[in-house]
Amino acid sequence: LYRTLSITNDLDDLTPSSDSTTEDIESLSSIYKEAIVLIEELSLDCKVDSVNLLKVQNIFHGYERLIEHEKGRYTQLLEKVKKFKNQRNEWQKNLEDLKEMKSILDHQKVQYESEITSLKFCLKQEEEKRIGADVLNEKNQEQLKKKDEQYCMQMEEKQELELMLRSKEMELKTLTNHLKQVEEERNETQRQLCQEQNARAIQEDILSTHFWRQKELEEESKKVASKHSEVSTLPNTLKI
Repeated sequence: LYRTLSITNDLDDLTPSSDSTTEDIESLSSIYKEAIVLIEELSLDCKVDSVNLLKVQNIFHGYERLIEHEKGRYTQLLEKVKKFKNQRNEWQKNLEDLKEMKSILDHQKVQYESEITSLKFCLKQEEEKRIGADVLNEKNQEQLKKKDEQYCMQMEEKQELELMLRSKEMELKTLTNHLKQVEEERNETQRQLCQEQNARAIQEDILSTHFWRQKELEEESKKVASKHSEVSTLPNTLKI
């Protein structure tokens, strides 16, 4: 960019302007016209010989050719200057576009730097959160490990309790069966006892009946004996 600016400035300094070139051509044309007028005046006065007049004409013709040559050269120079000016304008436009683009890029750079700063801050926060999450995860892992150990212990205790419960259930079942057997034996004993009591009651009734029957028989025997005694004593009484 700076090189383009320097080239443009050099062209401005070294290239003649179109106004100065036009003035030089007009000045030469004016001199040429004055020379022609002078030659015509000299021709009218007839004071100059033909040789000198021819020399003067040749000189002026040479100037005329030189002027034409310079016109062509200056025309080419003007075209080059115009071309250079167009290039300079194009370069200046490109320079302005580049400046505008640079301004946009600078603005984008500021935005990107701001976004990068924001992203760094967010990344730092995320890193802190991750570290906190890792610490929390470790704590959770430790708690989970403790919970697992407690669960395993509880399961072992539960299994032991289940074994004890099964053992107690077996013992209870055995005791229940034994109690049932004892109850059956007790019931059988009670039944037999009832039978014996019934038999004893019957036997006692029989004995009581037999006793009272025997007693009645004894009383009847006594009565009969008493009557017999009375009967036997009656003849003796009669004899007396």
